[in-house]
Amino acid sequence: MSDLTDTHLSLLRRIVTERGVEIHTMDRRNLRPLVRLALVEERDGIVRATSRGRDLAAKQASHPPALELRLSASQEDLLRAVVRQKGLSAAGADRRTVRALKTRGLVEEVRGDLVSTPGGRDRIDLDMRDEPRRSRGRPRRRSPRAEAIERAVDQLERVIPSESEVLVGPIMAAALDVTTGFRAYARRLRANESRSRVEGDA
Repeated sequence: MSDLTDTHLSLLRRIVTERGVEIHTMDRRNLRPLVRLALVEERDGIVRATSRGRDLAAKQASHPPALELRLSASQEDLLRAVVRQKGLSAAGADRRTVRALKTRGLVEEVRGDLVSTPGGRDRIDLDMRDEPRRSRGRPRRRSPRAEAIERAVDQLERVIPSESEVLVGPIMAAALDVTTGFRAYARRLRANESRSRVEGDA
């Protein structure tokens, strides 16, 4: 079922929940993969889930939505780069990180490139609106210096292709490595400031 996106699975869950949906209310492009995999069938203008489709929907229901999945820092950084660049070569990405994002349904690999799924884009859109990160379970402490670095990196990612190289001091480095490094530094800075506050309150 690796060719099913979050959009396909959401449509399947709707069909299961409503016990049948009129075909004229659906986008047939999203419906075709479900029909091809025998997850749904259409009869008299009504699309209903097969037993296989109901089993898959039940299994998916046992997994948390994309927005609530816990991601490591490296997984978040790679996902953000994929979304910002609207695609990223899979060749230079860490395979374990890629595998984790694909397993969670946040990215797909298409002809050697990583592209984000709707769930992956929703996850990054949430972070861009500065809402508390659900993957951490609680809001981050404010850190003006860390936030300034993250805003600068956001702008860099919009204008510099991640597969390009940039000059850092006397050496050339992969743009993705540079932005990832800055984000890691911002996280350490935030953690250090938070620890200093705790020690100061003690």
